[in-house]
Amino acid sequence: RLQPVIEQLGSDSVEVIIVDDGSTDDTGRRAAELTRELRHSLVVRCDTNGGKGAALKFGIAVAQGHIAVTCDADMSIHPRQIPALIDALSRGDVAVGSRARSGKIHYDSRIRTTAGSVFNYLARHWTGINVRDTQCGFKGFHVGVARLFAIFGHINGFAFDAEWLYLAHRLELTT
Repeated sequence: RLQPVIEQLGSDSVEVIIVDDGSTDDTGRRAAELTRELRHSLVVRCDTNGGKGAALKFGIAVAQGHIAVTCDADMSIHPRQIPALIDALSRGDVAVGSRARSGKIHYDSRIRTTAGSVFNYLARHWTGINVRDTQCGFKGFHVGVARLFAIFGHINGFAFDAEWLYLAHRLELTT
């Protein structure tokens, strides 16, 4: 699903970094196999699981480019949306995807859907951010901005996304 988008963007201008966040299976090896055809790809491994935020910080630290697009491994947002996210970065500092359909985010269970809605509401209320899907893993950053977030952010696990969006809000960056 990612290869056609890389070809569209130009394989010389795309770097794919996969962070294996301390998995105990063969995730790193399989990721390396899947990306070996890509000209600019890198699989990096954390010795222990530090959380999604820690893994993202590691990936941003080794990035060579000027723009970073983050995606969850399950690619809940189709990679064909990457060019739109990159385009949004031409008008702002941070671009945020959303998994909302018909105005609501639906997870695999009613309990998770309710918990996610409550978390998003509380995150928006307490931080002042105006992002519908704070936990969506599909985001775009100018690399310098992401590195600032990595330095000033304290959360490495759950809710690091909301913290980064809060930092963007406090720094008056455009989303």
